[in-house]
Amino acid sequence: MEYRFSFAILLLFFISTNDCLRAEWRRSVETSFIESNMNTTTDVTSNLNYTIADEDISKSVVNKTTAEATDNISFPEGYFWQISDIHWDKQYERTGDPLNMCHLSTKDFEDHDNGLYGNFRCDSPWKLVKSAIGAMSEIHPKPDFIFWTGDNVPHVYDPEPDWTEVHSLVKNITHQLTKKFPGVPVYPVLGNHDSSPSNSLPPKNKTLYKEYLSRSDWQLLLPNTTWDTFVTGNDLSRSVFRQV
Repeated sequence: MEYRFSFAILLLFFISTNDCLRAEWRRSVETSFIESNMNTTTDVTSNLNYTIADEDISKSVVNKTTAEATDNISFPEGYFWQISDIHWDKQYERTGDPLNMCHLSTKDFEDHDNGLYGNFRCDSPWKLVKSAIGAMSEIHPKPDFIFWTGDNVPHVYDPEPDWTEVHSLVKNITHQLTKKFPGVPVYPVLGNHDSSPSNSLPPKNKTLYKEYLSRSDWQLLLPNTTWDTFVTGNDLSRSVFRQV
């Protein structure tokens, strides 16, 4: 299974054919595919007449064999999105102080415009979040799955968002993803900012992780067969396809 990797950082970047990333992904998938099919497809070693007398030579033969086998196997294509580091800040203001997260200030910034879709000095306004997820849906509306790799909460420390705010932020993004990608599996992962305070996601705290399922609505994303492992410490395992 070959996957073309589409990657959104800060919901802004789309990479449709990144050769390096595709090569790494294809190498791991091809190895798995070849191993699982070695005994049921053409014997790729049957036409090789090597005398193996040295371990290094043996390794080179195996590598050559794998490469030759790969050239003769057709891999179906697939697509997935990765979305990460959204850092949605509800306090973002177009006339806010760009040196203070674009938040409103006692200073006069009425003549300054941070932009409808954000300022690179600041975290993301909601319009950027909605626009970018919408663009993802327009570019590729039916990916095989979506990796959502966390850090949704803004870099705000005075004060830091409390748990109510954390779950509100994550829940709204959850609903935006399910709205724009109905029926597409979304696999969420918590980032170090997705807690209150940040960097505080202790293992074996079932009460804490259960609240992501209920208050952030991740029960809409994760099959109930994964809940028992998720609540033990943000861990889950999910088979995507037979070869992956």
